[in-house]
Amino acid sequence: APDEESLSRVYREIGSRVGYVKEKREITFVFAAAGTLLLLAGGTLSALWFNRIP
Repeated sequence: APDEESLSRVYREIGSRVGYVKEKREITFVFAAAGTLLLLAGGTLSALWFNRIP
């Protein structure tokens, strides 16, 4: 921008052109996947600890 007024105008107008939209997302699958991984890791470690895997 050539001067301060032009720069101020650009910054005022940029808010109306660029924005964001709040969007809710379902993240239950993240917790379900983490629980499944912990369950599998626990089962594997238990099998190794008690020599269930030859």
